[in-house]
Amino acid sequence: RTLLDPDRVLAPRTRPPLRTVFPDWVGSDTNFAPLILPNGSLLAIWRSWEATGSRCFLATAADWKNASSYKQHHHEVISTDLGTAGTEDPFVYMDPAGNYHAVFHHMYGQGTEQQWWLDTCGGHAYSRDGITWDYSGVAWGDAEHPLGNVVQYSDGTNFSMTRRERPHLIFNSKGEPIQLTNAAQYGPGKLPGALGDNGDASFTMVQPIRNTIRNTIRNTIRPTA
Repeated sequence: RTLLDPDRVLAPRTRPPLRTVFPDWVGSDTNFAPLILPNGSLLAIWRSWEATGSRCFLATAADWKNASSYKQHHHEVISTDLGTAGTEDPFVYMDPAGNYHAVFHHMYGQGTEQQWWLDTCGGHAYSRDGITWDYSGVAWGDAEHPLGNVVQYSDGTNFSMTRRERPHLIFNSKGEPIQLTNAAQYGPGKLPGALGDNGDASFTMVQPIRNTIRNTIRNTIRPTA
């Protein structure tokens, strides 16, 4: 047996009480995507699953540590018509020039009205003030064909993913995105009445971002002469 020195035993740690940031919210999971700003305030995008699909809205907080300062806003972030499925899984970030960006799981493409979850596209939006946003369109994948997102691996092989959701970005020391991560599904997907929930096995995929894509994003928000 090992004897414990009572003077060196730490007192049990107590967890702070949980605080609900949206105590009156009743609805779907929000895919809450926060961005903590240098002054301690917070800007976030959240979604609601409604009869018209997944719709994204803003949330703000004067102090990210103070749950009572969180405000849930109900005007849509994206005014572009994205079809009946909409978009989900936002990830919000700020570029080195102070512009706001967000990437999404863009769910809707042509020919997939009955199986929107098999779309493999990602979307991008940008904003100068974090309040008014412009949707720049599909950032990866193929919006016109289901199952159109073919990934090329570093060994030269290719594979067509059935779903790529939950986008997140990895940044370099300059604050520029250099890699994209996704929950990538390689099975046949969900087919109600046929496969049920089988076939949706997935893994975390990391994909490098080309310099040309970073330059395109940078030029998208550059002021015109």
